[in-house]
Amino acid sequence: MINASAVETASDWVRLFLPETTRATSAAELLTELAQVLRQLLRNPGVRLALANDPHTPPQLLRLLARQDGREDLGVGLVRNPSTPTDILFSLARNEYLRRALAYNLGAPPILLAALVSDWDPAIRRAVARNPRTPTALLSKLTRDPDFWVRHSAALNPSTPPAA
Repeated sequence: MINASAVETASDWVRLFLPETTRATSAAELLTELAQVLRQLLRNPGVRLALANDPHTPPQLLRLLARQDGREDLGVGLVRNPSTPTDILFSLARNEYLRRALAYNLGAPPILLAALVSDWDPAIRRAVARNPRTPTALLSKLTRDPDFWVRHSAALNPSTPPAA
């Protein structure tokens, strides 16, 4: 049994709650028991946060987490998770705080970064300009941004073309 204070990953939470021995005698009973454990796990905010941050969490479960919880720390976990589906990332981009985290995300899809390049908040555009995975066409656009610090960040990005 794992000490609850030593729990760091989603796998640790599962080991904490899953009985070491099961009384299930059939596949149906085992699935019922596992469903009960999963319901118990998902009630715990720490478990939800660990699942949101874990790159091995299946996309279907990440979708469920995105619908069920409005906590920003959970959203940041989803935003940083490379397994989070693109449509969920777009949904999370409605939140200003999460848009900034998305802009820094090295796994953010180019189409999302393209949407963030036009954000009204210069801090978000600056984050896109600092992201080394931002496509060169977007970086070129950011070198002409009205905000000095956005232009400066784009100029310092090693992916910015020299002519920009």
